[in-house]
Amino acid sequence: MPSQLGKGHNREMELCPGLELSIFNETYHEDFTYRGREHPHPVQFMVHLSGVVDSGSFLYQDATQSYMGGSGIQPAVTNFHSANQPEVGVNIHLEPHLFSQLFATPDGKLPSELRPLMRGNDLQCVFSPRVTGAMRSVVQQIIHCPFLGITKRMYLQGKVFELMALQLDRMLSMKQPHRLIPSRQTRSPGFTTLPRFCGRA
Repeated sequence: MPSQLGKGHNREMELCPGLELSIFNETYHEDFTYRGREHPHPVQFMVHLSGVVDSGSFLYQDATQSYMGGSGIQPAVTNFHSANQPEVGVNIHLEPHLFSQLFATPDGKLPSELRPLMRGNDLQCVFSPRVTGAMRSVVQQIIHCPFLGITKRMYLQGKVFELMALQLDRMLSMKQPHRLIPSRQTRSPGFTTLPRFCGRA
């Protein structure tokens, strides 16, 4: 993190082609607002141990609510970060082709319940599974990885897949429908980040 904004770090590593892990521990000196642009987005999994990221009507993340963003087009999102509030956690980005390979059935098709995470050129679906004790434990293990070199990479790959499985399990067990950003065809003029709800596929 640039010293003029705050203190801390965001350590990024490629665990294998198409799979990236970020471990963050950042504290802003003053309230900070990040304004993103609409862009193609991979599949994303994020869990905070502390801190809050308020994205308005798009999503709210803290130590109790995790984040899962499907692939597709992410709209222009504005994230608000409060001053003097440590944000600690992990962030995983997975390319759509790798997600499909990992979770495909033996006949090569993605299960219907996971298809909302693969939106192609349409706007993405986002989910906010509740953080469990098991998720927090895995995030702690990722942050405090006891290995170095190739064994570190192998260990982190396993823990990242474990965290993804825990979040997917919570997503699939959610009684509420997932949040869907309306498609380009259904957006009204001037639409920014207001989602609508849709039933599960």
